[in-house]
Amino acid sequence: MKYLMTTLLLTASFGFINAQNIQITYTPTGNDVSNTTVNVSGGHMDNDIKAAFTVTNTSATDMDIKIKRYETSVQANTLNYFCWYVCYGTDTAGNFPVFPVPGSPQDVNHAVSVMAGQTSTNPFEAHHLPEGFVGTSCYRYVAYDGDNTNDSTYVDICYNIGFTSVGENIELNSAHYPNPANEQLTVEFESDLNPNTLQLSVYNALGEQIEIVRPTTNNVLISTDKYPTGVYFYTLLGEGIRTSKKFIVQH
Repeated sequence: MKYLMTTLLLTASFGFINAQNIQITYTPTGNDVSNTTVNVSGGHMDNDIKAAFTVTNTSATDMDIKIKRYETSVQANTLNYFCWYVCYGTDTAGNFPVFPVPGSPQDVNHAVSVMAGQTSTNPFEAHHLPEGFVGTSCYRYVAYDGDNTNDSTYVDICYNIGFTSVGENIELNSAHYPNPANEQLTVEFESDLNPNTLQLSVYNALGEQIEIVRPTTNNVLISTDKYPTGVYFYTLLGEGIRTSKKFIVQH
């Protein structure tokens, strides 16, 4: 229902069939992605995942271009923000399904002037912060003429977040037993590491963080008697190191 309501609002607010004078280009590929979907992959431990674009005024007249963000289907408890006129502050999913809020100072005043036939020098960047959650979050960004909302172009951005971590982290060797676990799971990791620098997080199959454990030794005991039967994941994370593994709870 959330997606349907947003789509109806978008249809009522912007005339996409007339979107001929603004072009959105995906910076990593150089492709024109106007009125299409861009898929971006990332890991649940990534801090900030960015999608970068350029915006071009393809008309014969100068234009004051504004950008509006719609949450179409967003994972709960994640964060997002974007940069256009300025880089706005982070919003928690659901707090502002539409941003800038219609009628707000940002909505009224924040336009970037783009000369006829030119590409804006202001970056358009869409950011998604997974906050440790897996799943797919989709947003629609609409670039439009501030003087004519019927002259608009959109790009849908879907961030596909999995149980991985992108970066230069070194894989940490660990083992866990028994698997399946009933009342207790033991996680062991390399003894030469300082356990006080590590954090162990437990996630259910939906990617929801359900427990955080601060190790004091290289043997961590997780009480699984309170977990319903099912599939879980644990992530051990420290400075420059990480590992994510799956385990099963069976009562």
